[in-house]
Amino acid sequence: IRKSNNGAQLKQIRDKVERLVHKYIAQEVAISFITQVVSEINDEIIKQAISITEHKLGKTIYKDIRYCWLALGSEGREEQLLRTDQDNALIYDDDGTIPDIKQRCLQLAKEVTDILHEVGYEYCPADMMASNPAWCQSIDEWKKTFSQWIYQPGEQEIMMSTIFFDYRPVFGDQSLSTSLTDFLFETLDKQEVFLHLLAKNALENPPPLSFFRQFIVEKNGEHKDSFDIKLRAMMPLTDAARLLILSKRISGENNTCKRFLALADTEPQNADLYRM
Repeated sequence: IRKSNNGAQLKQIRDKVERLVHKYIAQEVAISFITQVVSEINDEIIKQAISITEHKLGKTIYKDIRYCWLALGSEGREEQLLRTDQDNALIYDDDGTIPDIKQRCLQLAKEVTDILHEVGYEYCPADMMASNPAWCQSIDEWKKTFSQWIYQPGEQEIMMSTIFFDYRPVFGDQSLSTSLTDFLFETLDKQEVFLHLLAKNALENPPPLSFFRQFIVEKNGEHKDSFDIKLRAMMPLTDAARLLILSKRISGENNTCKRFLALADTEPQNADLYRM
């Protein structure tokens, strides 16, 4: 990966990974191991895409800019197996000394998302990518955004929180991500009601089994009578883990399984439940 000079070369490598995933699944290798391997490779591809872009635009342009590339969604949780659409963001430190810093970061983000698209990661239909000015912000702007979501939580803000609060630093100055997490926890301490709303949202996704222990299938649409494993089985667990980890103010754990294991350590009385 680190020898690759363009998106086409990175795509060839990621195509091999796809075939490797299929072999692992056929051999019934533990999913936790597969996701760990794939996440490491995905991270390296992202890092190389950024390095290629910096070299293309001029390394000196970015040497004095403190920025951090954030993975969101399934990639942020280190749970991405197959190539999905992109979910990413960028955070930078604007101390007023670098002119046009936002435009420089946006230019970098646009080039990187284009390379990732060439690799096979589709553009996000909702434009939740670092190339969108709304998701390429300074640390102070991100803090204002998080404050708005937490203090003025509507349906849209809750939805954004479920996506963005799984952010994970992949490249750059990770202290920016740490600073944002510290601010997030401090804000939650002052606005505890937000977690209740996050819990209400999590409960709106019903469990996969009905009262009579039958799978809940889709009632209409293209996939009528089919079982949606992501919506019915995985999302309730993901939402629960996110909510509980935030309530405990535990940082550094984004993966759903690892979150439950961390919760088991903090709540020995519920350890058996978390480890099921």
